[in-house]
Amino acid sequence: MADALDDCAVELSNKALTPISDGTWNGTAADFAHTEITGHKTALNRAGDAAVGIANAVKTAGAALSGAQGNLRRALNQAPGLGLEITPDGTARPLPGKTPQPRDIRELTALAQTALKAAAADSALAAVLGRHGSITLLKPASTTALLKELQTKVTALPKGTNPASTVSAWWNGLTPEQRGQLVQWRPEVIGTLNGVPAGERHRANLILLEKKVEEFIERKHHLRTNLATVHGPSLDAEVKKVDEHLGTLNDLKSRIHGSWSNGEAPLYVLGFDGGGDGKAILSIGNPDTAKNVSVYVPGTGSGVWSSDDGLVKDLHRAQAMFESAAPKSKDGLASILWLDYDAPDSVPLDADEKIYAEKGGPEPRSFMDSLAVTHKDSGAHNTLVGHSYATQVIAEAAKLKPGLDADVVSVGGAGFGLHDTTPDTKLNDHLKITGDIYDATGALDPIQSSHSDVYPSHNLVGDLIEQFGHGTAPGDFKDVTLLDTDPILGISAPHTEYWSEDEKFLRNIGYLIADQEDKISEKPSFLK
Repeated sequence: MADALDDCAVELSNKALTPISDGTWNGTAADFAHTEITGHKTALNRAGDAAVGIANAVKTAGAALSGAQGNLRRALNQAPGLGLEITPDGTARPLPGKTPQPRDIRELTALAQTALKAAAADSALAAVLGRHGSITLLKPASTTALLKELQTKVTALPKGTNPASTVSAWWNGLTPEQRGQLVQWRPEVIGTLNGVPAGERHRANLILLEKKVEEFIERKHHLRTNLATVHGPSLDAEVKKVDEHLGTLNDLKSRIHGSWSNGEAPLYVLGFDGGGDGKAILSIGNPDTAKNVSVYVPGTGSGVWSSDDGLVKDLHRAQAMFESAAPKSKDGLASILWLDYDAPDSVPLDADEKIYAEKGGPEPRSFMDSLAVTHKDSGAHNTLVGHSYATQVIAEAAKLKPGLDADVVSVGGAGFGLHDTTPDTKLNDHLKITGDIYDATGALDPIQSSHSDVYPSHNLVGDLIEQFGHGTAPGDFKDVTLLDTDPILGISAPHTEYWSEDEKFLRNIGYLIADQEDKISEKPSFLK
């Protein structure tokens, strides 16, 4: 058996690992395959070693048990004729009314007690079986120490503030086998850690995605069972809601699997949380290998379970930016939809609240830091794109030291939360953004009515905007470049159609993502 297992390991290495190692097969799929197959090869080698160890242990124990059994049988047979009996502890003692020779007592006692060696042989065999069995079967109990290390080194840190460099160093210190085990057993931890490579985060979050689908299927079955006996609008509404959520996840799964098999840029799931409004981080292309990476943060009303197909809409926007930048970016590209904060639900009810941005700000800061840490080269050119309320989230992220290392683009931005500015005020007088800053706001975009510098000071409306708005218009800071947009952009929905109707915006955003800012067109002076 050991030889057969070793042969399987060699065959697996020759036919699967060698083509990857020598470059015959490369790319993201090859990376995934290498990790998985290496784990299987290691398991086969370990199983072969275990088979040899177990076989030797059984042979040794068998010989010891056979000898002990023979000695005990001889002692028991000889004892009565010598006026002796053998006690359970292996001692020879006189039978009642008999006076055996002392020499016979000593010899039979020694012979009988050799049987006690059987217990030692049995214990040794049990130890070997336990050792090899626990290693070979890879029971969760065998990783207790590893999981304790995870608990102390990573999960003890507050969510969203785990230094990506610390996580990366910890991750790189694990063996491929340990990483694979943690992806399988603790996907809810690995899938959220900034500093873990995109490939492993993707695998972990696919598990979470599948678990959520199973949860909804079970919930639906339970509801339908109740509907068979009790009907009511609340139950009907709940069944409909579950069906909608299932449809969203199944559509996303189809999109993911299709992208990995039909030659498109693969869609990575870098984060998934089905609780509340739902959160997700989806990347078109691998950010760990791309030369240019864009990160799109949506605004009010966004969420996986958004009633207006928000996930589909926002993923479409990320796709539109990918398609615009792809022909201009020759060294690899990734376009990320970052929906990992609790966005306001409603414009009239919640969009004036700063608490969503204040709570969400640390999250994109941590994520942007991690892009440089997990990149396989010297890092990428990063572009952070925020729509509407998301500009306030970006502002909160840029307040945290050491700031944001990226170009920043405000699209129909509500504002960066800065009031009482002058025409000479620079955004970076208050925030820390190491890249260039741009603003794209259409002439008909109603978001402009929420900017505090639109109204005269000590004006009733202006005072209200000052109190409840998000500050000066993003484009009114001295260090912000205004991007050209279609002046008659989508009259029906001028705040949301930048990605579907505005060719000037898409062309400009493509150049910015591709790190070709010299080719953008700025807004004409008479429109500024």
